[in-house]
Amino acid sequence: MRFEFDTLEVGLALSGTPQAARDILGAGFEAVLNVWDNNQAPYTVGLPALVQVVQQPIEDGIPAPLAFLRRAVLELADFRRRNLWTLVHCQQGQSRSAAVVALYWIARDGISWEEAITRMRVTRPQIQPHPKLVDPATRDAVVESVQEFLAGNESVLVNARMEAKGLVVADEERGPPHEARGWSLIETGLGCGSAPLQPAELARTGFSRLLNVAGGEISGFGMRLPDEVEAMELALAETSPVKPQVLAEAVWHLRSWRQEGHDVFISCTDGKSRSVLVVALSLMIDRGWDFPGAMWYIRKRRPGAWPRPQILERHTMPDLIAACLAHQPE
Repeated sequence: MRFEFDTLEVGLALSGTPQAARDILGAGFEAVLNVWDNNQAPYTVGLPALVQVVQQPIEDGIPAPLAFLRRAVLELADFRRRNLWTLVHCQQGQSRSAAVVALYWIARDGISWEEAITRMRVTRPQIQPHPKLVDPATRDAVVESVQEFLAGNESVLVNARMEAKGLVVADEERGPPHEARGWSLIETGLGCGSAPLQPAELARTGFSRLLNVAGGEISGFGMRLPDEVEAMELALAETSPVKPQVLAEAVWHLRSWRQEGHDVFISCTDGKSRSVLVVALSLMIDRGWDFPGAMWYIRKRRPGAWPRPQILERHTMPDLIAACLAHQPE
C-alpha cells in the first residue's frame, strides 16, 4: 500500500503513521516527529540513524500535558530551523499532529488557532484537532516558549526536553504496580479504588489511612477497622459542581498523611472520578505538574480515570489549587 502524506509547506509534511522504514526513506524525509501514543511505531525498524526521529507520545481525546505538548512543538521548531525535510505524524494525521503544527505556525507566523487550522485544511481537509486536546492557557504557554526559542533562546528546548523526561521518569521510578479487583496502586504508599478496603485486605496491603470521598454512598465505612487504621469520610458530589472547601479538606488530609509517612488508600464509588481529582490536585501541589500531567501519571496506573465534567463546571483548576493552598484545618 502506497504511503500517503500531505505537504503543508516547503519542508513540512503531515500524515498518519508510516508502516515501514521504506515509507520514510522513499519520500526522502530527514526528520520525523511522532506524537502517536504508541512507542512501537513500525517504521523505526530498519530506519538509518541519518534520519532523526523524535517520539513524544500524546494521548488523543483528553487535555495534553503541557510538558509533552511544549516539547513536541519545540522539536518541530528545531527541525524547521535546521531546514530538515520533516514529517509530523500521529495515528491518523488528523488531531494530535495537526495541533502540533498549528501551535508552531501560531508562534512563527502570529496567526490564530482558527487560521492555522484553515491553512492546513487547504491541503489536508480531514484535519480536526480534538477540542479537548489543547486549552487556551496551554496554547498560550506553548506559543510563548516557541517564540522564545525562535528568538534564539536555545535553553528553552533543553528545558522542555528535561521537563517531559521528568514526567516519564516519575512514572518509571514510582515503584511496581499492584493490580487488584477494584483498585490500583498509583505509586508506593498511595492506593486508589472503588470502595474502602476491608480489614483483611488492609492487613495485607499495609494501608494505615483511609479517605473516602463518596459521602454516605458506601455504608459501614470506618466500621470494624483495626485500631491503628484511621479513616476519614468527606462528601464530594459526583454529578454536580465540587465544593472547593470540601475538596481542599480532602487534599489536605491526603497530603498530610503522606507527609507523615502513612500509606493512604483513597476511594469513591467507581474509584475513577472524585478520588482521582483529589490525587491529581495533591500531585500538582507537591510536584508542580499541570492537571493533564498529573492525570497522565494517574491513568498510567488507573486507565480510564478522569473526573466527571459536572464536577469541574464552575471552578477552574487554578481556583481549586488556590482553595487547597489556602485551606486551614480546624
